[in-house]
Amino acid sequence: MRVASQLRFGVVALALVAAAGSASANEKLVVGKSFPTSFAFVPINIGVDAGIMSKNGLDVTIQGFEGAAKLQQAMTAGQVDIGLGSGTDMAFVAKGVPEKAVAAMAGPPLAYGVFAGKGTGIDTVKDLKGKRVAVASRNSLVFWLTRHLSDKLGWGLDGINIVYVSGGNAANIAALRTNQVDALTSGIDVGYTYEKQGLGKVIANHGDYIKTYLTHAIFASKEMMDKRPQVISQFLKAWFETITWMHENKGGMVDLDWATDGITDPDIASHTYDVVLPMFSRDGRFDPEALKVAAQAIVELELLPSLPDMKPLY
Repeated sequence: MRVASQLRFGVVALALVAAAGSASANEKLVVGKSFPTSFAFVPINIGVDAGIMSKNGLDVTIQGFEGAAKLQQAMTAGQVDIGLGSGTDMAFVAKGVPEKAVAAMAGPPLAYGVFAGKGTGIDTVKDLKGKRVAVASRNSLVFWLTRHLSDKLGWGLDGINIVYVSGGNAANIAALRTNQVDALTSGIDVGYTYEKQGLGKVIANHGDYIKTYLTHAIFASKEMMDKRPQVISQFLKAWFETITWMHENKGGMVDLDWATDGITDPDIASHTYDVVLPMFSRDGRFDPEALKVAAQAIVELELLPSLPDMKPLY
């Protein structure tokens, strides 16, 4: 407790010092998240709350969107400067959205897992064959992950019966309770929360099966690249300082995450931190092999009709 208190004090002190010294001169920046409460996008909240963005000369406003399409619409309209999305969102660049991917954000999909409902007879991942697993849509990351989990388990891409359930977490739980589905692919923190509520259990983490992937990327608008490239550099510097801070300050980071990811249970926050943090890139470099897999995923998700040339997209 004493260590955690010291860390929290350090966070507040850092934020106050940064705000006092540079707030008036900071560059204003709007950062959009393709989902408002996903752990994968927590670093931007941490960077702001811990004063790291301010220390690097940035006055950041965070906006959460319900899905990649809405984030991309905001990028096109000039309402968002920096976007945090999926690696497969690079398809939007190919379609003409005025932006480019400027950094790899996360590799293996450690932030996503499979949660099996109570009483479904699913005790391990091996029991998923032929079972009904809920995903958001045909074009979603969780759809691709579920198909490739099936393939990794030796059942081919269609060995798991995928069911589309829109409407978020509430709709997923309703589908489980009414026996419309047996399991769901969701954020791993959501799965841990349901598990603690006695609704079932987490039986798989997708990152344990899919090792090479570009799960998330950071995008910058064309206007930012043309008119404020130095601010993009400032942001990326602050972002990776934040990732380092998260590695070094688990106690303070978990406390801050409660508000940004909707987690109110310290055990769930701690568990999610341990499992998910390793997926974040420490330098933003694009792995050529991960880009190849992302290009294939773009076609499988029907975001583009054929394999894109990824080089112009980042």
